[in-house]
Amino acid sequence: MNKKTTIPNSRPHKKAPQVWRRRQCTSCGRVFTTYERPSLEDVALLSHSGGQVQFSPGKLIISINRALLNLPDAATTSYEFARTIELRLITRYDISSPITVSAIADETYRTLKQFDELSALQYGAQHGIIASIRRRGRPSTTATSADDVPAHE
Repeated sequence: MNKKTTIPNSRPHKKAPQVWRRRQCTSCGRVFTTYERPSLEDVALLSHSGGQVQFSPGKLIISINRALLNLPDAATTSYEFARTIELRLITRYDISSPITVSAIADETYRTLKQFDELSALQYGAQHGIIASIRRRGRPSTTATSADDVPAHE
C-alpha cells in the first residue's frame, strides 16, 4: 500500500503563518487540501527557575480553562484561545530560540483581556501577573508586586 502524495500546488497564507497545499494521492489519484502551520511543541521554553521545558498546548488549555470557568463553553473556548496564543507567539518571537514562560503568560493575559476582563483577572491572579488589592471594596489591578501595594490610610 503506497501512502505517498504529490503536491501540485502550494501557497503561503497572506496573513497567517501557515501554508495551503493541494495534495494528490499517487495510488488512487484523490485530491485533498491541507493547511500546515508551525507549532511550538518542539520549541524549548525558559522556565522561571532558568531551566528548559517543552511547550505543552495541553497545559496552556488547562490553564486558560481555569480562568474561563464562568463561561458556559469554557472547554471549546480554551482550545481556541490556546491556538490563537500559539500563533501570536510564533509571529511575535523567533521560535529558533527559547521563549520564556513569562512571555506566554503575558500573551495569554493580554489575549484574555481583549475577550473577557473577569477571565483575564482570574488568569493574571493565578499566574502572578496582577495582584488583587482590596481598596474601598473594589479590586485593583494596578499593582504587580508587593512593592506597589499602597499603605493603609
